[in-house]
Amino acid sequence: MAIRLVTAAALFDGHDVSINIFRRLLQKRGAEVIHLGHNRSVREVVTAAIQEDADGILISSYDDNGIKFFSASGTKLPDAVEIAIEAQMDLPLTCAASA
Repeated sequence: MAIRLVTAAALFDGHDVSINIFRRLLQKRGAEVIHLGHNRSVREVVTAAIQEDADGILISSYDDNGIKFFSASGTKLPDAVEIAIEAQMDLPLTCAASA
C-alpha cells in the first residue's frame, strides 16, 4: 500500500515551487499525494489530512529547513523517518525554497 501524504504551501511565493518538486518526486516513487495548492491554513491542511486518512503532511516552511514532514497528528516526523522517505526518492531532498 502506498504512503498517503497531504501537501500544501502557505504562500504563492516560491514555496509553491519547492512543494511541487517534492510532490512530483514522491509521486514518482509511488506515494499517493493529495495536493492542496497554495494559501492554505493549518486548519485546512489538518482537516484534509484527517478526511483523507493521510499518513503524513508535507508543507513549505518559513524557517531554515524549507521543507518538513509531519505525521497526520501534526507532529514532525523523526529524522530517521524523513531519511527513509528520502531514500525512496531518486534525488536527495536537498533543494528547497526558504523565506
